[in-house]
Amino acid sequence: MGWPRVGSTRRLPLRLAAAGALALLGLGLAEAYAQAVTRFISSPECPFQDDQPVLELTGVRVGSKEVAFDVHFDAGNDWLSGLVFRIKNRSRRPIGAVVLIFGLLENPDEELPHFASYEFGLQFIGSGKIETRRGRSRLTTLIGPGQEVDLTAERCLPYGLRHVDELLSGEALVRNPAVLAVTSGAHFRRANVMGADVWFTDGTRYSAELLVPSKCDHNK
Repeated sequence: MGWPRVGSTRRLPLRLAAAGALALLGLGLAEAYAQAVTRFISSPECPFQDDQPVLELTGVRVGSKEVAFDVHFDAGNDWLSGLVFRIKNRSRRPIGAVVLIFGLLENPDEELPHFASYEFGLQFIGSGKIETRRGRSRLTTLIGPGQEVDLTAERCLPYGLRHVDELLSGEALVRNPAVLAVTSGAHFRRANVMGADVWFTDGTRYSAELLVPSKCDHNK
């Protein structure tokens, strides 16, 4: 009868721990994969050919994954909380704040009926700091001319005829933007980008059309 080699029994707990870690990793991947379902982000309508759009949507990603407008992709329930829009200032004026608006639908191939309004949606908000001088407040620059910035769910608000937070939590409204985006992501599978509101640093407000270069070649 052979004796076990020295140290072999000491390695047993490590082997069991490694096996357990692999099993947990497998369960985690399985859970994440189970949550990954088809999503869709619809690009906005192209501006008219003679228009000079102020904002350009140069990219969109979910977390670290680049995705494309108007193409189905798979993502988990955290897709809205990880959604990032890359926007560029095409004007010659510094922008102090941007509110990007998109409607939400439950199915990736669902279309909003003509002349209908979105019941549910979100607003992604980006803004420079607010400075007060001589009793007057002004926005500092968020995006200078020709510059780009990311808009994320870090500062998001409900949008639409019915508030998303009311749908998701009944009478108890979701006040935390991050929680709002996470819970919304589990319920909705399509985001239709509509447009944006822009505030220049001089206080002027502008309802901005959005240019998507890959779609609107004639506006480049």
